[in-house]
Amino acid sequence: MTNNFIIRTKAFINYAYDHELVDVPIRTGTAFKRASRKRQRIERAKKPKKFFEAAEVRELVSKATEVMTSMILLGVNCGYGNADCARLTKSMITADGWIVEPREKTGVLRMAKLWPETASILPPVTPSLSMATGCLSIYRAA
Repeated sequence: MTNNFIIRTKAFINYAYDHELVDVPIRTGTAFKRASRKRQRIERAKKPKKFFEAAEVRELVSKATEVMTSMILLGVNCGYGNADCARLTKSMITADGWIVEPREKTGVLRMAKLWPETASILPPVTPSLSMATGCLSIYRAA
């Protein structure tokens, strides 16, 4: 069982007891405990690393739309994911090619220097973010 499964199941069990959907607390036993951080590190080390070769990234970029190319380059250049791309605004990009923003969760300042390839693809992208349709773009109104 994964930690995520255990946490969700325990939350469900606790909710049921807290809202009097069951009469007595449900006992899960010792086998239903989260894995230690050490165990998680060992298991993670056993799995193969997930890296893209430069040729694979070039092929993805060559076949991608302009918006998808921007997202791929931001992912490789800055470690951005879908949500990061969705939150990106023009005001976060400095004149000298840096992305400066506070992290969503912690508020800690996050900075990334844009590669020339990434910086050159960003300006032509037009604002069009629609979370309702699941379509992500690079800029949203700021």
